[in-house]
Amino acid sequence: MKNYYTRIGIVIVIVVAAAVLLLNWFSDTSYSWYESYDSKSTQPFGTAVTRELLEAYNDEAECRQVRKPITTALTSDSNYNYIFIGSYPYYAPATIDSLLLHISKGNTGFIAAAAFPDFLQQRLYQPSLESDDYRDYNDERYPLTSIASPTVKVVFEDLPQNAAFAFHHRIQDTIIDYPWMHFSQIFGKERTPAIRAVDENGNAVMLEFTIGAGKLYLFSMPMLLTNIQVCQEDNRLFVNRILELLPPGDIIWDDYSRSYKKGGPAAEYTETEGPLRYILSMPALRNAWYTLLVGLG
Repeated sequence: MKNYYTRIGIVIVIVVAAAVLLLNWFSDTSYSWYESYDSKSTQPFGTAVTRELLEAYNDEAECRQVRKPITTALTSDSNYNYIFIGSYPYYAPATIDSLLLHISKGNTGFIAAAAFPDFLQQRLYQPSLESDDYRDYNDERYPLTSIASPTVKVVFEDLPQNAAFAFHHRIQDTIIDYPWMHFSQIFGKERTPAIRAVDENGNAVMLEFTIGAGKLYLFSMPMLLTNIQVCQEDNRLFVNRILELLPPGDIIWDDYSRSYKKGGPAAEYTETEGPLRYILSMPALRNAWYTLLVGLG
């Protein structure tokens, strides 16, 4: 009972702090509106509030913020759930193998990103492939498509349509268009995912893969898990729904794989579409790229 009241108290403190942050963001022009997804950042598009809610939700668990290669953090005897939230996870093939092996032992992984490495999709849909075969396998399995809109709705497949969660994208006090991503094709030769959530048009935005004894979730709208979204009262039920996907237990929060900076995971990253992935990792360049694609269409 004591732990329950302690957790409630922590959540109340976070909610009050979130309200203060919202007021500051909308009134103070000095805040950065860069999509950092940094778990230590209280800027609008950081994820510190999300991480704190996660820690409060599972108050007896350890939440490790990892800023080194996760192959080091995911030891053979670890029982951590894994979380990544960012524009794009810069995984090397060996990293993907380590992560999927970790999940297969009964752990849960949750990756929220606006784009996913080809290596990862190849490994998910063709589990028999070896790491050295990745670059010879170019069949796109779950390409992502964007819809530019200032608002988006998300509904979980086990809930009725009228239970959709509605979001809007804003920069300070202005609501503007944003390229909301969804999975445009869902099929596989050896492994087919379950669709756990869709947008208002029925497009898949969250996939669930069974990997051995564990689960891996891919979510295509990381923006919905940033501070500015989580701080809004109507959106907290959505965050709770996401948190419910993670079983009780310790957590590895992967900050390392977000970075394209020198010395970060990009140094290990050798995917042939590197320039495009770099564009997708930078908000301004990514929005310009989507605008160009819409114009060409």
